[in-house]
Amino acid sequence: MRHKDRQLNQDFINTQNNHFARLQKIMKKIISIITLNCFFWTQIFTSSPAFATTSVSGNISEVRALHSFDLEIPRELGTIEAAYAGSGPALIHIQEAHGNYEGQKKIESMLKYLKNRYGVKLILLEGSAFKLRPELARLYPQDMPLTLEVLDKLAGNAIATGPELFLASEKQASAYGIEDLDAYQRNGRAFVNVLKQRERTSEFVGMMDLGIKRLSAVYLNKDLRNFLDRLEFFENKKIPFREWLTFLEQQAKDPLKLDLSDPAQQLDWPMFARILTLQRMESRLDPTAFEKEREEFLQAIRRLIPQVTKTKRHQGTSDLVSGDMEGTLEELLKVDSISRQLPNSNAGLLLEDMIRQLPRNFNFQAFPNVRLVIGHILLQSEVKAAGLFEEMTRLEEKIQQKLAVSDTEKEVVSLLKSYRLLDRLFKLELTPEDYEKILQSKEQALKPSAIAKRFLSLHGEFRVKDVTFDHVNELDTLYEKATAFYAGASERDGLMLKRIEERLKETGETKAVVITGGFHAGPFQKYFKQHGYNYALVSPKLAQPDQGHGVYLKSILENYFKNAASVKSTYKATPFLASSASELVQ
Repeated sequence: MRHKDRQLNQDFINTQNNHFARLQKIMKKIISIITLNCFFWTQIFTSSPAFATTSVSGNISEVRALHSFDLEIPRELGTIEAAYAGSGPALIHIQEAHGNYEGQKKIESMLKYLKNRYGVKLILLEGSAFKLRPELARLYPQDMPLTLEVLDKLAGNAIATGPELFLASEKQASAYGIEDLDAYQRNGRAFVNVLKQRERTSEFVGMMDLGIKRLSAVYLNKDLRNFLDRLEFFENKKIPFREWLTFLEQQAKDPLKLDLSDPAQQLDWPMFARILTLQRMESRLDPTAFEKEREEFLQAIRRLIPQVTKTKRHQGTSDLVSGDMEGTLEELLKVDSISRQLPNSNAGLLLEDMIRQLPRNFNFQAFPNVRLVIGHILLQSEVKAAGLFEEMTRLEEKIQQKLAVSDTEKEVVSLLKSYRLLDRLFKLELTPEDYEKILQSKEQALKPSAIAKRFLSLHGEFRVKDVTFDHVNELDTLYEKATAFYAGASERDGLMLKRIEERLKETGETKAVVITGGFHAGPFQKYFKQHGYNYALVSPKLAQPDQGHGVYLKSILENYFKNAASVKSTYKATPFLASSASELVQ
């Protein structure tokens, strides 16, 4: 198996540059002749991390693999956020959803799927520095149904995790921690120390929130207040992602006089242009007609390029790294292929290869609905989550700058941004982008005392009553601790990346699942892409992404880091083993 993988990877390296250049030219031609469409669009969600919050990464597949990293994830379990091909080992990086029961169950199911489908037996985990001992999770070895019931209950209380649920019943897999123990424990203590001060920080944040709302009512014009209120609702997940995009499009037209649907805007707003095209076209697909066309289309191309539609699946498990088109067109061209995500990490490029092999005079006009589905998949494969959110942030900034007319309005808007960033810092919910803003901010400008001083300077005319700030010096100290926590989380990135490579060498495995919080997704993705790994970033599919976060924090405060043995054993249910099974499952 490894010899085959190495040979296929070498073949990939030898042909990649020329083949990719040809495909890029083909893609430009395809996009110009195929009408693009979308049947549904995605809701983007935030997955909760270990000790920190990920940036919103959502159900957008960023596909850059070239028919060599054929990973598929059942759409009911998770979403492939990004995929890259390389010549090194294959890593499936699952973003953790700490405290979220649904997320842990989805991770458990994904691990079962990846083992059964691809033979992935190695799990590498954030939050531990040792090899996990699955026998500790088998609480009642003579009664596994009771054991699994207890573990399920513990998972609902943010104690047992998806990997532990998987390992309890799977004896042919192994799991290793990827932490440096000292760095992890230091970072964990910093996390707990900040959490313990939540009551004091919430008092400051609540008073600042009250004060800024009163300042806004006095100083801000109606349109600016409305935009800022809507932005706050979106950031608090009270406005669906698609609805927010529509609102931004409307705001771009007035007051910015910017028509994002104009093809001329594609240079400056490429992701918005693609998404708006998908949204405008979504009503054009006829699912009933598509099913009929699909069969006729497949029959037509079987006669022309039978090698494309030939199924090449192995019996039992499949290779993650493969040189053939393992994802067949029969599987790809389904109406639900355009519902939420691409069905596999190579969907767009698979279709490019298909079209490249068809005669130039092939009559796509005879299959209008199939053409729409193909167009949708091709366009969606070009959408990059990071690029979209960069454009959203840039557009939000432009709208605020346009609506804030007076110097006072601009200062209130600036104060509001600083306060909200500080709020997320104290809640330990910064995204990597947020942390970068803190690093780039003027020294000490975001300290509670500095923000309070800025507020009071605007409050000079005493137009806002009953707003006072206490204990700001103590809060300044807490600010330093919170930023130190994030510095520690960033330090752990490098240590964990080094440990992952050591674990791969130690075990001799060429494919593994890596599970971390979303805060680490960006650095990991960048590192493994640059170092030639076959890499995919995956998020569990969650109906309520934030559910369980409070339970998770409570569990940390009550149980984590109290007992060094529980950290070393890596099984967080250790403190509960003195309880009876009946108590645990009630």
